[in-house]
Amino acid sequence: MAKTKQADRLQTISIELDGENVAGQGKATAFPTSISTAERIGIEIFRVEYLVEIATLTALMLAAADTMMFGLTQIEANIPDNNNPHLAGVIDHKELVLMAAPTGPMVQFPLVTEFPEPILVHPASLYGWQRGENLGGVMGAVHVKIWFKYVDLAEKDYTDILQTIIMQNVI
Repeated sequence: MAKTKQADRLQTISIELDGENVAGQGKATAFPTSISTAERIGIEIFRVEYLVEIATLTALMLAAADTMMFGLTQIEANIPDNNNPHLAGVIDHKELVLMAAPTGPMVQFPLVTEFPEPILVHPASLYGWQRGENLGGVMGAVHVKIWFKYVDLAEKDYTDILQTIIMQNVI
């Protein structure tokens, strides 16, 4: 059996998107890393898992067209909506739409994204985001967990990532 180097093992970090402040406006939450943009360290994201709390589902998903959206972005201000789900900087986007009012019990399960190739980002600009539309109130908690590996960035990769972050925050 081959030995796995410690550096090759995936790490995880989780955040709780604790709900919108105002219904329909969306909210972003930074992942808690102690890495600043001045450091030439990146993370390669391999997998993302989202878990919507059952209380959020049962309290808000009450009528057809109720929508909950959540995902990952590199830009705190870019929170997609139904009209524009693919804004610059959005890494991942999930959407739950109620097609008809529920008549029985609801089931809680994780929604998973497995990237075919790891997504390289700078950890200082990684946010989970959420937005509700047509809901009966303010969207509640969604738990987000990422599987990743820290990598040292070559000068070119570091410069490219910083330019992307700066340009996307300006636009």
